[in-house]
Amino acid sequence: FAKTLGLGMFGIWVAMICDWIVRDVFFVARYRGRKWEVLGRPAVKL
Repeated sequence: FAKTLGLGMFGIWVAMICDWIVRDVFFVARYRGRKWEVLGRPAVKL
């Protein structure tokens, strides 16, 4: 955003916020899928 659109520091800030939003969307989708619970369990019961 900074060089392509000529926005400078504001463009960097906007790009960073967009990155956070995209990461959060994927994180929430993965969290709601509950696959992380299965992956967190040990394979063998002790």
